[in-house]
Amino acid sequence: MLNLRFDRSCLISLVVLLTSASMLLLSLEAFGRQGNEAGRQKESAAKTQRVNLIPYRKGNKWGFSDASKKLVIQPEYAGASFFSEGLAGVVLNGKVG
Repeated sequence: MLNLRFDRSCLISLVVLLTSASMLLLSLEAFGRQGNEAGRQKESAAKTQRVNLIPYRKGNKWGFSDASKKLVIQPEYAGASFFSEGLAGVVLNGKVG
């Protein structure tokens, strides 16, 4: 059997260290839960706001139509890309956005 002797300051330091470690673990666990919840909320919002528009060209201008080829955004852009995560790139007056 090991015979260890600790003075009072050593025991206090050990208790503080263990308490701090425990609090850190609890904080990390809570942060993980919040992060997961935020991720689920973002994913849910993205699903409900999913945009199914397709770049559509008329002459030299681009706009967007739905799957039935109904124009949703009139052609006014010099360029357009497909939607991804609710956003699409466009070129207007030499600026990309």
